[in-house]
Amino acid sequence: MNRLTRSRRYVRPLIAGTALAAAFSGYCTANSAPTAEPEGILRLIEYTENGSPKECSLPIPRAYADETVEYMLNNKGGGSFEAPGACSTLRPVSIQASNIPSTTKILLTDDWHCSKELGTSYDETDYSSNKNFWIELGATRQPSTLEELGINNLFGYPKKGYIRNKGQDTGRQSEGVKLLDYGRVGGDERVSGHLSCVRITVGAGSTTPAPGATVATKVDEHWSPGIRENVDKAFTCPNNTVMAGRQHWGDETGPTHYKCATLLDAKEETPYLRGETMWSADIIESGLEKKDWYYFSYPRNSVMIGRHHVDSENGPTRYQCATIYKGATDKPENRLSVIPGAWSNEIKESDDGVTRRGDTQGTTLGGDENKGSTYVCPNNQVMIGRAHVGDENDPTRYRCGTLHDPRTPADRT
Repeated sequence: MNRLTRSRRYVRPLIAGTALAAAFSGYCTANSAPTAEPEGILRLIEYTENGSPKECSLPIPRAYADETVEYMLNNKGGGSFEAPGACSTLRPVSIQASNIPSTTKILLTDDWHCSKELGTSYDETDYSSNKNFWIELGATRQPSTLEELGINNLFGYPKKGYIRNKGQDTGRQSEGVKLLDYGRVGGDERVSGHLSCVRITVGAGSTTPAPGATVATKVDEHWSPGIRENVDKAFTCPNNTVMAGRQHWGDETGPTHYKCATLLDAKEETPYLRGETMWSADIIESGLEKKDWYYFSYPRNSVMIGRHHVDSENGPTRYQCATIYKGATDKPENRLSVIPGAWSNEIKESDDGVTRRGDTQGTTLGGDENKGSTYVCPNNQVMIGRAHVGDENDPTRYRCGTLHDPRTPADRT
């Protein structure tokens, strides 16, 4: 299978073929932007063999939102709550952006985790070696615009200098966008069509409310009853709870257990309620040729509440996610924000029987002749992503995040 065919499997598709809203990684700007300006848009563009454009659009937070959002383009099965997306099968060669708030920073990189770390080796068929370039752009006016420009061409501008290209179709000039810095190894062939992650950071304004308080969690004392991976049975956390841990023993015929968490209101006045829920698209989590990671991380401001796997490691997996509200779920201003954490270290599915909380070793599990692995999110964090490659003898990674109360002016005091 050639590079073109393989890479298209790594770009964020629509959920179950439906154009759902918002993009991956979680933010809510309804209350945090003291401006009527709409969200900006970053367009990623590819051209087919006959020159026809294919594109998808990623929302940029509103001015003064005090938000950072990551779009992992290789995110498999990811969906959206707030704006249609069509990033499946896309290999971007150029970008265009409109209505970029001032003080915004945009990081473009081929690294899956939005890192600026550059690699020392490169294998065309091994995506773990994708650490070949990063580019950071900055916006200086309100709003700024970037006319369509090839990603390769960004390296032709001086660092700290403004981008002054004109759009081929519009004839307009880019305004207010600087090339802040970049790093690269290798030639253009490692850049064009290889964009894997976009991180967009929009700063706060003088009247932007402070982030809401971190929500405390109480994790279930006991694990859920076991579900065998080869059996067609889904698991969903009970009402208004969220997922905080997973445990698995043996191969696909062994049991999987889950831990859910209750969200605690410090003042015991307002309940936390689950709002919108959705199931992701099917993911073959063993990966292409059982060597390529399949990542799933939840859409903006949503968390994991369920999982469903059928058959062997080559069978489909789906994840269920939900938004969380403090009080009534029909009021957008009640919606909690989610700040993603880092991905965990690799954990072998059929591991050595060691319990892990975060990345810290804990007590040894017993009572099963099969080897297994356990992961529980650190204190006051909940599960928002999982990645796996291969079979039960291969590694898994988890991603947790913190939930924050809705922003209000009172949070300043």
